[in-house]
Amino acid sequence: MESDTCGGAIDPKCVFRQCSVVIVIPVVKGRGYKSEFVRLSKKEREVREMFSKTIPAWTVLAMVGAMFAGVTSSYATPLQVTTDLDLQGQGLGVAFGGVGLEDLGGGTASITVDIGGEVQVAFLYWTGRDLPCMQEAGACVIVEPYRDQEMVFNGNAITGDVIGYEEPIPGEQNAIGYRADVTAIVQAEGPGTHMFTIADGDLGSNLYRLNGAGLIVAFIDAGELRFSRLLGADGLDFAWAPSPYPSVQVSVPVDFTYDATDADRTAELIIFCGDGTAARPDRIDVSDNPSIVNQIAGSAGESWDALSFDVAIPTGVGMTTVEAVSPADQSNPDSLTWTLGAMLIPYPICGDGILDPGEECDDGNNEDGDGCSATCELEGYCGDGILDPGEECDDGNNEDGDGCSAECELEEPGGEGCTPGYWKNALENWVGYAPEDLFDDVFGVDAPGDKTFLETLQTGGGGQKALGRHAVAALLNVSHPDVSYLYTTAEVIAIVQEAYATGEYNAAKNMLAEQNELLSSICD
Repeated sequence: MESDTCGGAIDPKCVFRQCSVVIVIPVVKGRGYKSEFVRLSKKEREVREMFSKTIPAWTVLAMVGAMFAGVTSSYATPLQVTTDLDLQGQGLGVAFGGVGLEDLGGGTASITVDIGGEVQVAFLYWTGRDLPCMQEAGACVIVEPYRDQEMVFNGNAITGDVIGYEEPIPGEQNAIGYRADVTAIVQAEGPGTHMFTIADGDLGSNLYRLNGAGLIVAFIDAGELRFSRLLGADGLDFAWAPSPYPSVQVSVPVDFTYDATDADRTAELIIFCGDGTAARPDRIDVSDNPSIVNQIAGSAGESWDALSFDVAIPTGVGMTTVEAVSPADQSNPDSLTWTLGAMLIPYPICGDGILDPGEECDDGNNEDGDGCSATCELEGYCGDGILDPGEECDDGNNEDGDGCSAECELEEPGGEGCTPGYWKNALENWVGYAPEDLFDDVFGVDAPGDKTFLETLQTGGGGQKALGRHAVAALLNVSHPDVSYLYTTAEVIAIVQEAYATGEYNAAKNMLAEQNELLSSICD
């Protein structure tokens, strides 16, 4: 055993580089224990002895901080927005899931996600803590492939990229975040609900604690009209408020910047975070929104969360700031290994068929004159039964041949008519007249037999009798709303009276018969 030559006041360099002894200690490796030869300083041994006693961790680290005042970590990696997760388009959606991995061992875990369309990108994230870390000159170092950097995802060996690390205890403990692009593996499964398996890729190289893993998948749903943008930020930002090291106490807020709109909207916020438990307080601060309190609670498995929240984006706002917080004002708050923050942001678009805030209507197109304008404002339209500026008429439909065209322009009447035979057998379709109405009374003439309308239709023969049949049919055609007849009621009566006055019965009958035999939709 080497002698302690440091003496006196504690010098951090002395603590980590001198006064050391070689002892054999059990080192927790996450999936079992094994003994290693580790060179420890005298002060490091004192720290380990404190951790071995039943003293709350926050108390121990406060004591450590007093011993090592002035030693700070230089390896914090705040989350940064990445171009890999900056996507936009119509029908863009996100699926995600997570699983805790503390008890993974030599077994497998799984993440289930529901993929709603063609996969665009897919990334797997996982984090953990290393204790003791690999050291060099009193600082933690990472020599790749590092511990738990190699995994097996859905039967495929993968090696993650180191996307961030931060030393909760400088030179002693390291929190590490990994990310792997698994787009090809997820694309091979296609849309639908899938369970992806995860296993350790090297059982001989393990972190002290492997928190968990999260999978995020961006896809395009061809049947979705809404346009959206995905912004994702990743890294590894450790936060624990009672830490004696200022840089470790807080995480760095992430700014998501996007185009502002003239309407309120709701975005989806996705968080991947390790180390949190239900028993300890935490907070997620989101600008323009109430704080999200005590939700980092091992929801996806022990020490791992894959969370989603609705967040408001007010009118005119083009940036949302998000921060995972270990609250300093509460007792024993959560320690957090924050590795992913992502936002799926909708964009209101007039003409997508979705009624967004600020739109009076959205009929799925950008055309004027159909009741919903090209700017999604309500407007009068042809066929609504209201005479709007620019319309000659509006009869409440968009049909031609009824006096008002499909373009709301006046039409010359005519082109339709039903025969005497039709009206004789379709009494239920008579409008304005009844079968017992007297012919002479309606037409103002003195016809033989003083017959009713129905008796006139039932009487065969030519001359006055034929004219009578077509005269009754003509009046029934004029009075029916679904028949566009050439003559008016007054004109039909005038034709009949002129025939009785001149004796030209066949000529009058022929005029009316020509129109009565054109047919209409009601008498097809």
